[in-house]
Amino acid sequence: MQQAEAELLDDLNARRAAWHKRQLKVAERDAALGALESELETRMNSIAELERRLQTQLGIGKLAQERRDERVASLADLIATMPPQSGAEIVAQMSDRDAQWLILAIARKSDRKAAKLLASMPADRAAALGQLYLDTDPDSIVQKGELREGSTPVLPEPKPPPPPAVEPAATPSAASTPGASHEAAPDASPPTPEAKP
Repeated sequence: MQQAEAELLDDLNARRAAWHKRQLKVAERDAALGALESELETRMNSIAELERRLQTQLGIGKLAQERRDERVASLADLIATMPPQSGAEIVAQMSDRDAQWLILAIARKSDRKAAKLLASMPADRAAALGQLYLDTDPDSIVQKGELREGSTPVLPEPKPPPPPAVEPAATPSAASTPGASHEAAPDASPPTPEAKP
């Protein structure tokens, strides 16, 4: 009987050791899980802070962009009131991007003024701005007439100049006009029969 008790005691001790071992593993897992939860919470708080900062910066960026748009529109109004040659000298010295934005802002109010401004620029500068217009991606066209940085504005196509006025030519006789053709112009009235005597 003592041997049976000893075996039972050994079995009980083995089970107790296995139970303690499992408890230790569970405690280790709980500790690891707690550390992961803490790290996750820290990261979530960090992400929330970054989102808050980003929203603030986007708001500031939007406000800054709106102010820049107002300045561009104001400068465009000033340049549009100048004689085309004076305005062209100013715009021609600006960066490509700023020149495009100004010409676009002027064109939104008056295509004619924008065309005169381009026509008054040095040919190479006007050609460079024209090439930028041709290279513009149609998907970057700003909607609703708003200027937005990061998109390339589309310059208006200049309107062709009106044809020169044609003055009615006087009808001097062919013999009295130097260099004129010696062919007589056909008479528009029908010939009249000559009276016979």
